[in-house]
Amino acid sequence: MGVKIRVGSWNVYNDAWHSLREAAEGISPARFKSASRLRFLGERFKCTRFDVMCLQEVSPAMISHLQKHCAYNDLTLVAPPQSALTPNSNNCCVLFE
Repeated sequence: MGVKIRVGSWNVYNDAWHSLREAAEGISPARFKSASRLRFLGERFKCTRFDVMCLQEVSPAMISHLQKHCAYNDLTLVAPPQSALTPNSNNCCVLFE
């Protein structure tokens, strides 16, 4: 029997789009701000016990916040180098302990 690996996936851009839409409809989602979104991601990572978290469509600013958050929380983040990041590209990242 093989080893099981639990993988989670989160499309950050899609989440932001829904947050903007909700805000336009009068709902003010707390997780839209980067700090709140990092807490949300951290909570999901801890409570669901993922071994690996794959993030898609991460903005350059969010990657910068993730790098600081991961360094503080002893997590590893694999992200494209800053020189390769663009607001319009997919900017995928992988997060693990």
